[in-house]
Amino acid sequence: MGTPVVTNATVSGALKYVIESAGLGVTVFRDLAPPKAPCPLVVITEGVAWNVIPSGDTDAEGELRVREQAQVDIYQALKRPDGTRAETIGLEDHICWLMHRTRLPSWLITCYGVQILTRSSQQPSDNLRRTIVTVQIDRVLANPAP
Repeated sequence: MGTPVVTNATVSGALKYVIESAGLGVTVFRDLAPPKAPCPLVVITEGVAWNVIPSGDTDAEGELRVREQAQVDIYQALKRPDGTRAETIGLEDHICWLMHRTRLPSWLITCYGVQILTRSSQQPSDNLRRTIVTVQIDRVLANPAP
């Protein structure tokens, strides 16, 4: 798993940082984009599923490692009102490349790595394409304060 990077307070906040700091002109939201938000945009739903990663004597380490899944929805308008192309060809590939194997800059969680598990696209409707990416994040489960 490598050496962890201890660094953004939530998984979605860390993914937001990775995507927005790349300068792609994409705005990232957690759970729900506001009505009329301009495309392209990304919506991240964290904690879709997770399980514990066995790592020996966790009492000695004082930590619990988890493998969490998050959903990353990428929305792009296909055409502008004047009929010209609005979509950025390759945007989904670039976002996936940024997320895959990053160690997520985060202030409160220790992240060991991110992997792309699945990627699928919905049939475009109403001039909008949605690409759904499922990512897996290996991280330390934060110890709740007593």
